[in-house]
Amino acid sequence: KATVSVLNWHSHRTMRRFARPLATWGVRLPQHGVQLRFAAVEVPIDRLRNFGISAHIDSGKTTLTERILFYTGKIQKIHEVNGKDGVGAVMDSMKEERERGITIKSAATFSTWKDTWLNIIDTPGHIDFTVEVERSLRVLDGAVLVMCAVGGVQSQTVTVDRQMKRYDVPRVIFINKLDRKETKEMQMIIDEVRGKLGLNAAFVQIPHGVGRDPLGCEGVVDVINRKWLKFSGFNGVDIEEAECPKNLEAEMEARRTELIETLADIDEVIEEKFLEDEEPTVEEIHAAIRKGVIDRTFCPIFVGTAKGNIGVQPLLDGVSRYLPNPNEVVNRGIVVTEGQEKEVVLKSDPKSDLVAMAFKIDIKNKRPLNYVRVYQGTLKKGDSVRLAPRGTDNWKDAKTAKITKLVRMHSNNVEEVDKLRSGEIGGVEGLECSSGDTLVNAMQKTVVSCESIFVPAPVISIQIFPKDVTKMQDLINALFQFKREDPTFSFQVDPETKDLTIAGMGELHLEVFTMRLNSEFNIEVTSGKPFVQFREFLPMQPGVQYPFDYRHKRQSGGRGQFAQLSGYLKLVEAPLTTKDDSPKNVFVNGQIGSSLPDNFVKSVAKAFEEVVEKGPMLGA
Repeated sequence: KATVSVLNWHSHRTMRRFARPLATWGVRLPQHGVQLRFAAVEVPIDRLRNFGISAHIDSGKTTLTERILFYTGKIQKIHEVNGKDGVGAVMDSMKEERERGITIKSAATFSTWKDTWLNIIDTPGHIDFTVEVERSLRVLDGAVLVMCAVGGVQSQTVTVDRQMKRYDVPRVIFINKLDRKETKEMQMIIDEVRGKLGLNAAFVQIPHGVGRDPLGCEGVVDVINRKWLKFSGFNGVDIEEAECPKNLEAEMEARRTELIETLADIDEVIEEKFLEDEEPTVEEIHAAIRKGVIDRTFCPIFVGTAKGNIGVQPLLDGVSRYLPNPNEVVNRGIVVTEGQEKEVVLKSDPKSDLVAMAFKIDIKNKRPLNYVRVYQGTLKKGDSVRLAPRGTDNWKDAKTAKITKLVRMHSNNVEEVDKLRSGEIGGVEGLECSSGDTLVNAMQKTVVSCESIFVPAPVISIQIFPKDVTKMQDLINALFQFKREDPTFSFQVDPETKDLTIAGMGELHLEVFTMRLNSEFNIEVTSGKPFVQFREFLPMQPGVQYPFDYRHKRQSGGRGQFAQLSGYLKLVEAPLTTKDDSPKNVFVNGQIGSSLPDNFVKSVAKAFEEVVEKGPMLGA
């Protein structure tokens, strides 16, 4: 079901890109064409894909997203990430992103490809903004892991893969930048994928040429259908199928055999055909790949160059064909009864009780936009909801709010909608909540909370000072806003010196915040030198005692100071925890029949806590 408004077409080519997916939904375009703006769309849940695009920095994620939006008809013109044309990529809406040519904040959008509705989140690649990747993958059903054909598996590739495994996210791989002259051999790349990432992967495409070849990258070869795909026309819109070139036939057949052998290990149908020396059909291969992707036992590898407009449309076919819909992903919630947590499986049923998660907050003009994933039920405009973090027992005391505006996000633009059904991703404007809070209907009897999002601790800090001391309170208010938007950011004011310290995931992370203070809040600040939050580690073995014997002597006039302290350190066999689940250290006074006053013992215990908190190398 779609409500549309009629505007003017920019080109007949754009009309053709829209015509096919709309025809599958029963929408027919008149001869002269119309431009469609969807006010409300209800898509069958099996045709819905929620996926993210993640990678190491500078692997071409945002460039790939820009092409996806162009080929799906969401945008009419391609702009580059570096913003040389004065516009920049659609998904990089921040001034700092366009100046630096990197993604800082994850951005959401939606579009259609053939008969499939796509909810897409473009995530940053820099380690400093890893929480943006973390909370996006927490709510997504699938992902495209982009790898640079030059760098292969890089440091942040490993980090992103670990995050995908943490949330059991199925993925496909896209080897990008085949037009570069320094491109690695494909066998080297797949060896890295298997060795460094531990993924059971195989090529479903191979490149027809790379950047170092005389003619460069001339397309891709589909090893499943044994076809050469050539991309031509305006920005590679037109795809022509041809027979595989003779010089690539041997490699194609070898990769096809490798693919079938790999699938035979995880799929009974392919295994039976393989053992009987029968060739599986194309449909059986696709079905086996889809099953392996959803079960996270197989990962297909696509190839191309997003900037060269090669290989993006087949990747979209792979996203639609292989990645799961919300019904095919097991999402769990937690019900708390009398202090006991019980895990339940959420149903992607729009008629069930509402369970949704606010996974990201973006504040503009002091009004929050909460990114929301609906796991169960339907979130409607005008609903009253209760908000609470994971594990909340007494939901009667949870904060209640009314949903005044629901939207779908397209980068920094929004389109208002009346409801969000189970499986969908959208936004709620004006809702005061925290990242990771669960939304349930205020009238529900049985309430469920969602699993929390993993948030890494800050690793670096700096002191900042406002150039205009009269803006100190405005500075504090701005930092509170940053803390709401980004849970890896923190700040504190020294109670004695009144110095203000901010902490984050890296120098770039904090530098972006200081730039935003100037550009968004008109607050100029100066900053001190960065201080890295080092942690000392004792290489101790369980059950082993490590003795110490320390003599303290100091003569500064008068009676002087003397102490002899003996004892041992060992790992606690069953670690105790504090209220915030952090490990608790234990001090044991093992003296027998000693005349040492209690206040001395308390001083030693306090010194012990200080030492294990800071460590001797850091000046404790």
